[in-house]
Amino acid sequence: MRPANAPESAIPIPPPGNAVSDAQATQINGIRRAVDDLNRVATSNWEDAKRNWLAAASHDRELGITIHSKPVQPYGSDVIIGADTDFSSGIIWIWLEPILLGSPCPDLPPATPSTPSVSLMPVAITDMMNVPEGDIMPVGHVEIAPDGSKWQKVQSKTLFGTSTFYKRIATVATLLLMLLISSAARLSAQVTVACSPEPPEVVAALKMKAVLPWGCFLRNDAPTPRTLNPEDVYIGVIQARPVDPASALIVLSDHQSHSTAGTILKAITIGGQVAGIVTGFTKTLPTGWSTGMAVGSGAIPAVTSFIQGQVPSIAPYAANLLQSPVVLAPAGGPGATATKLIFCARQKAPQPLTVLIP
Repeated sequence: MRPANAPESAIPIPPPGNAVSDAQATQINGIRRAVDDLNRVATSNWEDAKRNWLAAASHDRELGITIHSKPVQPYGSDVIIGADTDFSSGIIWIWLEPILLGSPCPDLPPATPSTPSVSLMPVAITDMMNVPEGDIMPVGHVEIAPDGSKWQKVQSKTLFGTSTFYKRIATVATLLLMLLISSAARLSAQVTVACSPEPPEVVAALKMKAVLPWGCFLRNDAPTPRTLNPEDVYIGVIQARPVDPASALIVLSDHQSHSTAGTILKAITIGGQVAGIVTGFTKTLPTGWSTGMAVGSGAIPAVTSFIQGQVPSIAPYAANLLQSPVVLAPAGGPGATATKLIFCARQKAPQPLTVLIP
């Protein structure tokens, strides 16, 4: 019968001398090896967990943050062999019992008074300091300066190898102050850009199908002068699908040459050239023909001047096109605003937009 201290999961092993007993003996040896391997791995992991906790707890204490509770010592298994209550049967029993692995996790040792290992200046003007000669503290060590600021030893990869130095640890108050200063500087240094498509009447008069002119109104909100690059504006209003200035000039020139007056002017110019060539042969033409040619050729300059006045000029658009940096005076003064022209791809229902450029 099963021993009194054996659990119900205990396995009976017949006495030696038969095939079943030999097979179970082999199985028991396999169980012993497997249990030993599991205990060995669990013990190694437990030792690593203790070291990691001690290092993390010491670091958290130096930073003044909550220390996590100690890890729980793990259990392993021990193989137990017991004799049957009927000794004459020769049967033995095998089972597993839980055992604690390794040693308990030690308590965090008391903090020792910190002696500054960094040569801190009375008033720090940088966020990084060199490691003083003779410093042996590990990377990650935190030093508290007399003024209460905290400095951590860190490493950084450089082109010349690894650099080790102390870096100031920013507190929540410092981060908030830096954020407020950054936001105030950003708001005070911004340029307001308001863009609006030209009215339908202007668009209809220009008879442009591929692009639409937009008026851009720039205002410097900073107390200092500001030079605004065209790319800053084009990036800010990218949802309006702006056209590159060089491409816009090509479109304008093409529109000018294909206008009705431009086409007529081109035809008259070519006709004048033909008439000049033909006039050279008037000696061989009848008198009436040569006289008509002369009269017609004499009228070409006057007609050309008239038609040239009807060709739409692109000069106003080219002069005001946003294609070079714009210098804006300080906010509130003369020259703090400017009006420029940009061209955008045609849209079904373009809407005005306003952006802030930092």
